[in-house]
Amino acid sequence: MASEAQHQAYVIKWSQQPSIRRQWPELALLHHIPNGGTRDVVEAKHLKQQGVKSGVPDLCLPVPRGQYHGLYIEMKTESGHTSDEQEWWGERLQAQGYVWRVCHGWQAAVAVLEWYLQLCAQDLRFPGKRLPCTVRSCLKVYPCRIRWPTPACGISIFCIITRQPRGIRRLPKSSVSG
Repeated sequence: MASEAQHQAYVIKWSQQPSIRRQWPELALLHHIPNGGTRDVVEAKHLKQQGVKSGVPDLCLPVPRGQYHGLYIEMKTESGHTSDEQEWWGERLQAQGYVWRVCHGWQAAVAVLEWYLQLCAQDLRFPGKRLPCTVRSCLKVYPCRIRWPTPACGISIFCIITRQPRGIRRLPKSSVSG
C-alpha cells in the first residue's frame, strides 16, 4: 500500500508530464503546502511563529475556474481519515469560494484536477449550459463516487467517475470523498 506522500508524489509526477502540461499549463502552479511532518522542538516553534498551521490541505492549485477561486486537495491513503483541523480548514476554504476535496489516492486527485481544470465560468453560473465533458462523459476503469458542490445557480453536479486519468498508468487504485 502506498503512503500518502507517495500518492502525492504521483500526482505531482503526473502534473509534470509534458503532454499534461501542454493540455493544462496552469498545473505549473500546483504546489505542496509543507505543514505536516515531524520536526524538532526548535524548528516547530520557528515554523509556528512563521505561520505554519495544523490541518492546511496538502496541495493547492491557485487557478480560478467557474465561480471558484482555486482548488485545495487533502491527500489521504485509501484508508486515511481527515482530522478535525483538516475538516475545519475544508469548511472555511469552501465558505471562501474555494473547492476543497479529500482524495484517497493519486487517481482520485488526478480526477479532481481534471474536473476542476475543465470548468469554465459559463458551465456553473448559467443554468441550461452544458456541463464540462469530464462530468458528462464518465467512462472506463476506476470507479469513485464524487459529489460536487452545489453552486449558487442551483445546478447540482453528481457524477460517477470511472475513467482512468491520463498519464501515469501503473499506480495503485484509489477513491475520493469531499
